[in-house]
Amino acid sequence: MMSTGVAPEMTNILINGTGQFGWGPKPEKYTIWLDEGQAHMLILVNTAVDTTFVFSIDNHTLEVIEADFVPIKPYNTTHIKIGIGQRYHVLVHGHENGYNTERYGNYWMRATPARKCSKFAFGPDEQMGIVRYNRTMPPRGWQDPLSEPSLYDTMCADEPYDKLVPWRPWTVGDPVNIDPKVEDPYTLPNNSQYIFNVGMISSGGPNSSMPYIPNDKAYTRWMMHEAPFRINFSDPTILALDRINELIDKPYLDVVTLPNATDDQWVWMVITAPDKIPQEGGRIFFPAAHPMHLHGHDFALLRQSNKNWYDDLEIGHEGEGRWFTPDKLNCRNDKLKCDNPPRRDVVLLPATGYVIIAFKADNPGIWILHCHIAFHASSGLAIQIIENKERIPEILGRHGGREAIEESCESWRAWQSNPINHWDWHHPDHFQDDSGV
Repeated sequence: MMSTGVAPEMTNILINGTGQFGWGPKPEKYTIWLDEGQAHMLILVNTAVDTTFVFSIDNHTLEVIEADFVPIKPYNTTHIKIGIGQRYHVLVHGHENGYNTERYGNYWMRATPARKCSKFAFGPDEQMGIVRYNRTMPPRGWQDPLSEPSLYDTMCADEPYDKLVPWRPWTVGDPVNIDPKVEDPYTLPNNSQYIFNVGMISSGGPNSSMPYIPNDKAYTRWMMHEAPFRINFSDPTILALDRINELIDKPYLDVVTLPNATDDQWVWMVITAPDKIPQEGGRIFFPAAHPMHLHGHDFALLRQSNKNWYDDLEIGHEGEGRWFTPDKLNCRNDKLKCDNPPRRDVVLLPATGYVIIAFKADNPGIWILHCHIAFHASSGLAIQIIENKERIPEILGRHGGREAIEESCESWRAWQSNPINHWDWHHPDHFQDDSGV
């Protein structure tokens, strides 16, 4: 992708390891059996490289009960949109007479690539599995279903915002990391920023101080903060907190430090996917949706919009960011939902839009926030968040935590220092050719 500027094309879809590659031989379809009149729980996980899927079972209703392991008020739907890394628990209620409703009691299970969130070299087979009711093989053998899908929207998006109502309510508090008196948030120190713009930039090269591989020339890489992210496996941040200023000064580490906070205080962040605004030092902005995942926390989704955060004077568009200046980024703003908003750990950042998320500062550590599209994360679309830095050493000191990490690091360094262990052992510098996420 970096050398051509073109995103790779997907070649096939799998359900639990079963699928078809292109026009090649057709394997047996992935199959599950339902009992008539009984409820069955399915755990749906999208582990794709670059595709949001719309999952459905013909002529069946899905009762959604959990989103990213957060129990929610159940709702019924004929289909469910699943972004990369998202997990849904659903109940499928078997028909009372499923064998007679469709021929031989067979129904297609579908995984349809969402429009504008997928790219395939050739049209994939969306009929990925079969749901059967009759466990006894018919005289003529198993038959493929004749069932038809219901009509539903396949546009790239998350599940409807108002459907994701957590069973156990949260009330979000005002942000501890945003000073309402700041006139221009973009003048804050880089490690104190709370607005992150997803885009691409030409970076690296033989005359660059950046440690990217390959480095024969500048390549276009994804980023969301100071520079495309790249972590050093041999120098983990959690063991380098006494050199925090040194870490902050390295733009490719993309360090964001949060103020010391108590467990009941909240951290807010804005993530945008602008089209072509703002103009920032050669950064390239174009519409693309990104499934964003935060480690270490469930976050509250205060707002999710497909409208641009920034103004576009050329077309007379007023960005919605004007509604959320530092003095308005609080729970008094009726455009933000602080009373039991949707809660999860992967959210689809809409193309040209933005999300506002919040999490409790109750889990001290160093946490990655990154895109779940594999080659976006690989090229640097990530930041690392240092939460409650002063409390981390005490936590690491419990039960030999720091000693265990240091022992693992020593083993790692011994292994990594031997070029024969490298994939390109003729060029030891090529050991890590991606961001490390």
